[in-house]
Amino acid sequence: MQTGTKYLLLALLASCLLLFFGADRLRRAASFSSPKAEAPGRWPRWADGSLLQSFAGAGELEGDGAAPSPSPSPKARRAARLGTHQRRRCRMETCFDRSRCEQHGFKVFVYPREAGVPVSDAYLNILASIEESGYRTADAGAACLFVLGIDTLDRDRLSARYVPGVGEKLRASALWNGGRNHLIFTLYSGTWPDYAEELGFDSGQAMLARASARAETFRPGFDVSLPLFPAEHPRKGGEPGCLRQRALPPRKKYLLVFKGKRYLTGIGSGTRNALRRLHDGKDVVSLTSCRHGRGWQRRKDARCDRDHADYEKFDYQELLRNSTFCLIPRGRRLGSFRFLEALQAACVPVVLSDGWELPFSEVLDWGKAAVVASERLLLQVPSAVRRVGPERLLALQQQTQLLWDAYFSSVDKIVRTTLEIIRDRLSPHRSRARFFWNALPGGLLALPDFSTRPGDFPFYYLQQGRPRRRRHRDRFFPYAEIRTDAVLSLDEHAGLSTSEVDFAFAAWRSFPERIVGFPARRHFWDAERQRWGCSAERSNELSIVLPAAAFYHRYYHSLFVRSVPAGPRGLLGGGACEDVLLNLLVAAATKLPPVKVDAATPGSAPRLLQPQDCLDRLAAWLGHMPLVPSQLRLDPVLFKDPVSVLRKKYRRLEMP
Repeated sequence: MQTGTKYLLLALLASCLLLFFGADRLRRAASFSSPKAEAPGRWPRWADGSLLQSFAGAGELEGDGAAPSPSPSPKARRAARLGTHQRRRCRMETCFDRSRCEQHGFKVFVYPREAGVPVSDAYLNILASIEESGYRTADAGAACLFVLGIDTLDRDRLSARYVPGVGEKLRASALWNGGRNHLIFTLYSGTWPDYAEELGFDSGQAMLARASARAETFRPGFDVSLPLFPAEHPRKGGEPGCLRQRALPPRKKYLLVFKGKRYLTGIGSGTRNALRRLHDGKDVVSLTSCRHGRGWQRRKDARCDRDHADYEKFDYQELLRNSTFCLIPRGRRLGSFRFLEALQAACVPVVLSDGWELPFSEVLDWGKAAVVASERLLLQVPSAVRRVGPERLLALQQQTQLLWDAYFSSVDKIVRTTLEIIRDRLSPHRSRARFFWNALPGGLLALPDFSTRPGDFPFYYLQQGRPRRRRHRDRFFPYAEIRTDAVLSLDEHAGLSTSEVDFAFAAWRSFPERIVGFPARRHFWDAERQRWGCSAERSNELSIVLPAAAFYHRYYHSLFVRSVPAGPRGLLGGGACEDVLLNLLVAAATKLPPVKVDAATPGSAPRLLQPQDCLDRLAAWLGHMPLVPSQLRLDPVLFKDPVSVLRKKYRRLEMP
């Protein structure tokens, strides 16, 4: 009892000493520290500017020279702490008003942009993607979701793109409502030296779509984790992935590669400095350079010159495309541009960023496309990836291409994926299963309005083991009246015998995801005339089968209406041009060619007198760029198929 009393008195004495001598310091430290304990080895979050000078001078900061915004007042810091605590408790059930979405559906209102306030090209692309998504509404009263007109992508106070005074502008808006039903896009948050997830304003009950999201502060089912993409990321379409068909064996010249910055000090330097230990000069290439940022010459160590000499010997893009695995270590923040670069290059990402909530993790299964390792086990990575078998490796590579093409190759795809994830949350009973998101052609092309059962989609027939129906329709009807899976499209010039129809239907039953029909064309790029061309001459290749006499799945009616934007549909004006557009849509969704079952019907020729004009109009609308995922891709190589090979298949088909 006496011993307990002594310990109690000592504890009280220590508390009094801290209260009188350390209260001010503790108060300041609490304003800048996270509620969770910091991991060892990180930079301290100094509250006192005089202490900061002992670690770095003003010229050594990693910013671009812009003057930092003034530090928040103690009152603002206390309000931020309270707001952070409230935000972490937000869920769709508590911080989102679903009733706004019940009457008008899922509609998005974008705040008007303020005159004279600069907006980055990346944020303009995001807003343009929302405006063209089909969900945009100009009526704020009919909106389910609100997106700010203020550029919030870069919230680094040392950046020239930082927009001050966002909190004051939001509080002055009648639509803000504490952030309820709002979505805020952010790519960069926090600043030197700790790069904490600070926005510089109270986001209230708004959902955050942010890059480099920390798992400890990420709110599952409410926030959305974005990929970090560069300012020059294409608005539409994007470049295709680098994996080619028959890319066997799956192992490439290098097993594991990395080429990037080495941080001499500060957050992220621990992992970056250790990367050199992996380099063996053979199949593991790990190159770093300290020549970046301001004042690197004053801070360089004995390794800098030697490392940089090796660094210059290799081309980054060549390493990406010739490596089986790509290291994706954390930078100053958790995310990295090279994550998307590795996906495009079919280089399996090896993620070394503890606590990073991977992009779109709510719907994407990254275990099928990436390797997630611990930063503490860095030296074990080469031996671990060597044990990946060829079958597993090829599956990983193929999944990188699916994810890149379906969700990440353009700003449009990133934005639409974000919106579709939120839309699915509002109707869980009609939401897409993870199977849809992680299998070809991807969640954006599997419309829940059509069905929530994979067996109802033509892409998944064989995977679901569902038998094809033996009925078909001999006339074209609106979608609501179509009861059969197969649709037979005929125009007034088509002249088919019943045996030809039966044979075409039998072929379609073997290829339900494709257009199967008679009038075939081949499109190509005419380099001399600098325009698209279309040929009806008999050749060993085809790329278009006209719906003038063809079978296809009824689902493509829904996909055509929902996913093709009004721009190209109105531009082409129907008829033969819509036939071309439907072919491109099916090819974009399936990555497969159409099937030609016989010679073209002579009477249908007048319908495609100048189909190259349709292709020219599409290319002009695109600006010679491929379309977004829910749209099309002008790629002559994408869906070619030799007619002679197909004819051999037809001979083996059994008549019904």
